[in-house]
Amino acid sequence: MTGTLMLWVLLGGSASAQSTNTDTKAKEWFLNGQHLYQEGRYRDALVAFEAAFRMSSRPNVLKSIAYCYENLGETGNAIDVLYRYRGLAEEVKIPEIDRHIRRLEARLEEDRAVAPPPPPVVKEPVKESKPAYRPAPRQIAPRSGWSMGTGPVVLYSVAGAAAINGAVFAIQANGARQSAAELCSQDDAVYCPRTAAQHINNDWLYSVVADVSFGVAGTAAVGATLWMLMHNRRQTAALTVVPLGNGLGLAGRF
Repeated sequence: MTGTLMLWVLLGGSASAQSTNTDTKAKEWFLNGQHLYQEGRYRDALVAFEAAFRMSSRPNVLKSIAYCYENLGETGNAIDVLYRYRGLAEEVKIPEIDRHIRRLEARLEEDRAVAPPPPPVVKEPVKESKPAYRPAPRQIAPRSGWSMGTGPVVLYSVAGAAAINGAVFAIQANGARQSAAELCSQDDAVYCPRTAAQHINNDWLYSVVADVSFGVAGTAAVGATLWMLMHNRRQTAALTVVPLGNGLGLAGRF
């Protein structure tokens, strides 16, 4: 029991000594702030008063902080500190604090009323940027369209008519050949009666006409193509006729 009592005495004495030391430093900061305030060094006095309040938490120090803000022209900060002081102060001091707050709020409204309007925003003239240089597109001469002269048209027409004629006679020759085959015997030796002679002759005649017609059609088509290419030689490059194995051919770049 004696040991416990001694421990409480020691702890109480230590806490009391620490509190006394803090209060002493807080008082030194407060006195220093008052001295700076009297010299008109309100910013330095504000720092000293804030240090004193942090150490002591005494509400009366907030009043000194509010006066510093007021003299610095920071009316809004002064009002905020006074509202904080009002919440911690004794009830008898509240009317005085309210009068102080109303006076500062009226001053703040007057300052806002006479505040000069903000300067007009002057827009800098936009500098016109020079367009980037772009080379003019190269003009390409239009090429004349591919044309077909009267000669190639006539030859292609002849080729078409000859091809149709050849097809007709080829069909007739095939029909005459089949008729002759039906009359002739197909045993060890081919025997054709006299009645089959007409079909055989027709087969030969129609075949000759069909072959000639196909030959004319092919010749006319090749001639029309050569004629057309030579007529449009300006549209081609280095068009030449070259010999091939069994005839002639065209070489060039189109």
